[in-house]
Amino acid sequence: FRIQRHNMQHVHGGLLLPVKACVDFLLLCPPKTGSTALTEMLLQHPGIGSCKSSIGTAEPGYWHQCDDHINKKTLRHYNEMFSNQNGLLFEKSTQYLSSPDAPHNLSKHNKANIKLICVLRDPIERVESFFQHFGTSKQIYKDEKLYEEYSRHPWVQKLSQEQREQFKNDQSRMVVESDWDSVFTLEFVNFLDDNKNNIQDHLGRKWRAKGHMSEIQWQILTSNYAIGLNNWLNVFSKSQFMFINYKKYKQDNLGTVASILEFLSVNMSIIESLKLNQGDDWGKWKLITDEQRRIPDQYRDILRPFYKKSNDYIKHKFDIKLY
Repeated sequence: FRIQRHNMQHVHGGLLLPVKACVDFLLLCPPKTGSTALTEMLLQHPGIGSCKSSIGTAEPGYWHQCDDHINKKTLRHYNEMFSNQNGLLFEKSTQYLSSPDAPHNLSKHNKANIKLICVLRDPIERVESFFQHFGTSKQIYKDEKLYEEYSRHPWVQKLSQEQREQFKNDQSRMVVESDWDSVFTLEFVNFLDDNKNNIQDHLGRKWRAKGHMSEIQWQILTSNYAIGLNNWLNVFSKSQFMFINYKKYKQDNLGTVASILEFLSVNMSIIESLKLNQGDDWGKWKLITDEQRRIPDQYRDILRPFYKKSNDYIKHKFDIKLY
């Protein structure tokens, strides 16, 4: 019923109204902030559903696209991804928080009272985690023996051969530096210094306009969360947001989920039987060691002033201390 209701073109006063998206809330979580585990825990609630793909919960990235891609036809396809789902519907894509297009697109084509849940993590810690995870992935997909062993992983077993090859190709094309000296080039360091007080412009796009495509540099720039948050708060009311400190979420999974359910106004009795996400055996694949993962002090000294204004903004506006 829900999907049919949102797919139909409603007639009001003789006018044909546009198709609306069916989601009730979104997770606005950058990469490496625990959004996959959070999604799996929320989906244990019988009154919450999400979009699905052949490999599990999908990250459609729909609202991140340019405005002319979002129309009646693509909205219907988007809604169809939620078919057979009941209750409150949601999805998450890691691009949304930093996307300059997503807030405007969502406000035009969704319900006015949509709720937005955002997990924020210490920006330097998040970049280090990304460096370790995707640097390891790149090594796995470059090495035939490692890839053969990794292909036995339960997550990989869910994929068709075509999907495995597509994922392998995507990972191989990703530009992930092998060390921090390669990330912090002189030009990039100067760019960070020039923009350390900038919490308005989309710095990722500004940097890519110079012809740079490094994924780690992109993650460093989009960890200036205030830029994305300003963009979202220009469109949606602060009352529609729930902000979560990653450290507190990691320390208290159950308490975090309980506070989310309260924010969504859904039954909280599921908390008693909630199965905590224990993660997989990714630890055995840490080809980038914890020592290699840590950003050296000379580069941390560059990042701290770059993030200071953004972190101060978040502390003042949302009472979240990221450091």
